[in-house]
Amino acid sequence: MLKSYCLLCRTMFLLIFVMSVCGNAFALGEVKKAKKLMASEMYPQAISLLEKRIAEKSTDAEAHFQLGICYIKLQNYSKADEWFTDTVSLDAAYGNKIGDAFQKAGEMALNEDQMEEALTLFKKAIHYQPNLNDGIIESCFQKGESAFELIIDLDPNQKSTVADKYNIISGEAENEEMELANLKKAAEKDPGRYG
Repeated sequence: MLKSYCLLCRTMFLLIFVMSVCGNAFALGEVKKAKKLMASEMYPQAISLLEKRIAEKSTDAEAHFQLGICYIKLQNYSKADEWFTDTVSLDAAYGNKIGDAFQKAGEMALNEDQMEEALTLFKKAIHYQPNLNDGIIESCFQKGESAFELIIDLDPNQKSTVADKYNIISGEAENEEMELANLKKAAEKDPGRYG
């Protein structure tokens, strides 16, 4: 009798173990499926799968993170931020990935001349990953330099106006190196006034 009872207990334990492993594999499969849908830009379908996963296991940080990515792709940044806030509350290590995702979205907005949207996204990126600040500033500055060169290409008579802008920027520079670099650019554009 005791032998039968022990065999029954082992069988039950094994059955429970197998069910939990299979259940976890199924759940992880949902996140994988959602990523495949996202790769095909099928975000509403991916959102549905991820929400189902989160309903089953609310502590799945990866599912929360991927849901935030879906909302970034749909340009619903406030909804993305809600899911990302949940993500970092579950696993703080996701902060860097979230910062990178917002930075990438900000750079896309910047390249499309959507300045207010870019600013919002860059602020969110820096919120999650403060060390992105300098790189974002450099990206923005490069975009500005390209615009200055475009102005000169369109109308060479605007060199002195562009030089004035560089002079203004140099006065607002955060450090001496940036100040000198901008003064040098002002001198290159209008050597008579700034050289």
